[in-house]
Amino acid sequence: MKWICIFIISILFACSSDNKKLHEEKMNVLQNLILGLDKYNTPIDDFKEVKGRFPDSLYEVYLAYKHDNPEEIGYIELYHFMDIFNKKGRWIGYFPIYNSDDSQIISYLLLSAGIDGKLDNVNNPSNKLHLDDWKQKLKLYNPDEFDDGVNIFSNDFDGDSVPCTKIDIEHPYSTREEKLGNKDLLLHVNHMWCKTEQY
Repeated sequence: MKWICIFIISILFACSSDNKKLHEEKMNVLQNLILGLDKYNTPIDDFKEVKGRFPDSLYEVYLAYKHDNPEEIGYIELYHFMDIFNKKGRWIGYFPIYNSDDSQIISYLLLSAGIDGKLDNVNNPSNKLHLDDWKQKLKLYNPDEFDDGVNIFSNDFDGDSVPCTKIDIEHPYSTREEKLGNKDLLLHVNHMWCKTEQY
């Protein structure tokens, strides 16, 4: 019985080590994506520049690219939309931020499935997100990731800033979170801008 227990523990330890290594590799890929030109938010910001508004969904961005640049759609989907943590190979999560009367999208968040491999938060049309409540409504591994930025809708915003691009997102490996996690990883907060010398 003792040897069976030792054998099982050894297997679990080996699996945990492999999973930790895979997680670290994914974090490196994520950092390279964020550092490179293929940032997750680029197609969404391009959409807003052309249409004059934020999209209702990531699928709307996809359709616009498919219509205007059909030869690029495979590249766009692979490098801008796919979530490297999602076990089912799905897209990152796009979550609109609405103004106080829910009439207009004024910003957005991008979420990854994170270590547990599934996107746990769901866009709910009957419970829209706003500038002052999204942290309370969403389950996030790193809710304070962009707190060192300045909200562009606040009185503290002086225009001498750029959209925050975090190259050191914190998401350490945890066996418990991998198996039982029910949160998502915050990748981008469009309304939080940072001083140019910081990023």
